[in-house]
Amino acid sequence: MKWVVSQLEDLETITVIESDSGYGKTSFCEIFAARVARKFYPDWMPILINLSDIEVGETFLETIESALINNYTINLPDWLQVLHHKYLFILDGLNELSNNSSVNAIFIQQLFKFQREKRHKIILTSQSWVLQDIGSKAASKLQRIKIQPWGQDEWKQWFANLSKVQSMTVAQNLFTLLKTNKAFSQNSHFLLAEFVRHP
Repeated sequence: MKWVVSQLEDLETITVIESDSGYGKTSFCEIFAARVARKFYPDWMPILINLSDIEVGETFLETIESALINNYTINLPDWLQVLHHKYLFILDGLNELSNNSSVNAIFIQQLFKFQREKRHKIILTSQSWVLQDIGSKAASKLQRIKIQPWGQDEWKQWFANLSKVQSMTVAQNLFTLLKTNKAFSQNSHFLLAEFVRHP
């Protein structure tokens, strides 16, 4: 959270949060949008968009407006003309955008063109495999962080902290429940995770 907050002032790059499916990208976006609205408004106004809801248009704004089509109170071009507001576009799920690689390429070009104006901030989430082509071509335009599953030490620390605010019995019962349901296995997509800066 601290790292992503620190990215708000970097209008040169697009912040990318990546992970495999089920590691909490969407939940993080929802929590982050609420935090920005609560703590940083009116300096920043968050707009959370699920990319599975958009249709790629001629421009970035046309593309984003396609997700807002049913909300008649939002006139995005007018909003963006207000110079004392900065908008935080949280775009969740690049991997859900389209199966068509040319559509994805057009959208990425729109993103970079919009970001070059350096007035607003874009945070993008995606599964890591989608970023392979983009990352190599535009590494300098992206600040990436990857959500990784917790290791044994992180789990120990989390349960130690839980036992400070709950009884040892509650912590032990939760541990047993999670272990029984294989939450700690290599194949688990359990939502508790750590953020790791992408090299």
